[in-house]
Amino acid sequence: MNGPFPLNVLEINRRADDLRPGVYTVGSYEGGVFRVKCVGRFSANMSGTLYRWLGLHTHFQYKLLPSSRAAFAEECRLWHAYGGEEHLPDSAPHPQGPHGQQLECPVCGRLV
Repeated sequence: MNGPFPLNVLEINRRADDLRPGVYTVGSYEGGVFRVKCVGRFSANMSGTLYRWLGLHTHFQYKLLPSSRAAFAEECRLWHAYGGEEHLPDSAPHPQGPHGQQLECPVCGRLV
């Protein structure tokens, strides 16, 4: 993951690649520790996705990936690694496949 970076318009615009899919985390950065509160992904439009978190969290991380399927797989890995809905208060339930596709989670094997 790249970051953490301050979650503000300047940093989002500086880092955003609105043509490639990827994953992100948002949360807070205190004492050299990044505390993740949400895991998500974007098919494109990284900046638009991150703009909706402005004012809600202080920092973000991101990783660009070669495809929407790769972004889904990485989102699943991150979601499980950070404790899923029990420990990620701002994340949705288990990540769903991109564009309505039904795919298997690479971590738990669940078909989503």
